[in-house]
Amino acid sequence: MADATLYVALGLLMWRFRSPAAAFALLLIAIMRFFVTVGQAIETGAVNWTYVIVTIVVLFASIRAIEATLKLIGRFATTKRADN
Repeated sequence: MADATLYVALGLLMWRFRSPAAAFALLLIAIMRFFVTVGQAIETGAVNWTYVIVTIVVLFASIRAIEATLKLIGRFATTKRADN
């Protein structure tokens, strides 16, 4: 439940402010969750595929979010220079 709350909060921050910091935070949380999921699988020997799929989807989505926010900032930076 805590993971879902963090995903939603960071997603809203990225949507509202187009923040690369929120995208990087989402990536860090996704990487942390990936290591926790792998650690659980190694320790218990049982794999919960729901966690694995959600972790992979969020990991790839966060990478794309970082790319998108950085491209967005780049476009705004060139637009501001053209206006001056």
